[in-house]
Amino acid sequence: MTANESPAASPHYVDSTDGVRVAYHDFGGSGPLLLLSHATGFCAGVWQPMAENLTDHFRCVGIDYRGHGYTITPAETTMAWTGMANDLLSVVDALVGDEPVFVAGHSMGGAALVLADRLRPGTVAKAWGFEPILYDAAMMATVNPEDPSRMTQAAQRRRASFESREAVYERYAAKHAAEHARSSGIAGLRRLRLRRDLTSDDPDHAECPGGVTLRCTPAREAETFANARSGAFEALADIEFDYRVLMSGDGMPPALMAEHAAESWERIQLARYPELTHFGPLEQPELMATDVLEWFSVAD
Repeated sequence: MTANESPAASPHYVDSTDGVRVAYHDFGGSGPLLLLSHATGFCAGVWQPMAENLTDHFRCVGIDYRGHGYTITPAETTMAWTGMANDLLSVVDALVGDEPVFVAGHSMGGAALVLADRLRPGTVAKAWGFEPILYDAAMMATVNPEDPSRMTQAAQRRRASFESREAVYERYAAKHAAEHARSSGIAGLRRLRLRRDLTSDDPDHAECPGGVTLRCTPAREAETFANARSGAFEALADIEFDYRVLMSGDGMPPALMAEHAAESWERIQLARYPELTHFGPLEQPELMATDVLEWFSVAD
């Protein structure tokens, strides 16, 4: 598979709530099911590099949440994170029924798994998350009262259409090179943004004939960020699964949330990776896969 290819050209579909048809991508592998739960604005495809290091031990399946990737989302559907939780539950139902599952999540995806277990206790057997968005309003008011409105506004300004995939890569590499140079560099950024793979190459697409357009539109991404106060932090009070939460060294709000959650709830185990940023699973997928294997006790 080349860097320009989608990880699963023919995703599987299952019905969720609100008329959503959730796409999920089977990366293969043998062993227990491991669901991979992506961040806001991304898609299941970003997990491909990690999945390649996990399939000797797990059957890895990535979810495209509503408004993201290949999932079919009616125009009137809201981006409340309880909807993401229902999307995860619909995939669980389709694949294993009422059996508890392992879940690995990143950012919003790490909150969605908590919300899914709140809706249906016992869904999650054990969880791993890189800086899940566990938003405690009281804590956040002291460190960054403008978040997530800042992220919402940034997403609203995002460009939706480009003349080519190369233009997408150049745009994001230039925009984020300084921010992430210490851990990923330009090459890593090209993979990071390329692996978003939220683009359609349909030459008949009305928004960008002959080019590409983001599958997760700026409006959808902005609305997802706006719903970050999801109740996932409070839901941690009732979880009955162990949750390993990883924290980067970038000092940004998601890192502070991870630390705060570990200080607040006994089922959270904190692990620090100071060399990484919030995009850790994409920056160092092999390292993160090793951590996943150790946490789920299946490392060689």
